[in-house]
Amino acid sequence: MGAGLAGARDSGYDSLHRRLSVLDRLVQTHAVWLQLGLSHQDAIHILQSQPTGTFVVRKSTSLQRKVISLRMDKESAVPVKDFPVKESQYTFSLVGSGLSFADLFRLVAFCCISR
Repeated sequence: MGAGLAGARDSGYDSLHRRLSVLDRLVQTHAVWLQLGLSHQDAIHILQSQPTGTFVVRKSTSLQRKVISLRMDKESAVPVKDFPVKESQYTFSLVGSGLSFADLFRLVAFCCISR
């Protein structure tokens, strides 16, 4: 047996998880957080029991655009807040932000890193 705890084995997932960038992890897990068919009420139902900072990306029927639905902290008056995403032909950004990104993955990665 090599160095480390006796009997403990690295499944490969833990060391792979540490080597992947936030962007790589988002690309690998997009089936979980990219839920375009999710309604606002469903997003609230799913996210309200999750930790602060948990999110899904969905399409808002009222805004007719993608939004990042984010679980806010417990003291917040609104448990889940929607952040509209502005899409142009070549960029993605949050509405009202001057920062733009080449794709949705990079926008979400930036939000994850800078929260």
